[in-house]
Parts: sequence; C-alpha cells; structure tokens
Amino acid sequence: MTDTILELSQNPFARSLIARAKLPIPMPERLERLTGPMPERPLEDKRVLIGAPGAHASSVSAVLARVLTKAGATPLLTSEVLRDAFAGPSEAYGA
Repeated sequence: MTDTILELSQNPFARSLIARAKLPIPMPERLERLTGPMPERPLEDKRVLIGAPGAHASSVSAVLARVLTKAGATPLLTSEVLRDAFAGPSEAYGA
C-alpha cells in the first residue's frame, strides 16, 4: 500500500512547492523500518534515559531493568536509587 503524502514529502520540488504555498500540511518523515525478522535485541546500542522521583523509583525499576537490558538498551540513570536495580541485569549482559 502506498502513501501519497509520504511519497510527496520525499520529493524536493513538492516540498518546496507546499512550503511556498504555505499550506498547513505537515510533511511526514520516512520512519526507520525493519526489513527482516524482529531482532533478539531490538534496542542494541540505543541509550535510554530512566528517571523516577524518590519513592517511586523502586516500584518499577526492577522490571524496567530486566526488560531494557534484555532488549540491549544502555540505561542512563538519573538517580543513584536506580543503580541497584540495574546492576544485576546489566552485569548479566556484560554492560
């Protein structure tokens, strides 16, 4: 199935024409898509910022730590409270 607006947004002439006409049409960007099967670690080499205010940090941090490190993400923590939850799973994947 083709998307006409997406195809137009890739054409430099069409983009300039719409910009000059000042039409209220947002030009979509082509999204990064996978062409094959889903990779085992879809977040490999991606950095993920994780933060939670004090008391809420421990409630979901253990679950987030397991899921994100298994998916290959590199966690960037905003609090020292989160460090304990991410230490074990991160070591299991050599991070």
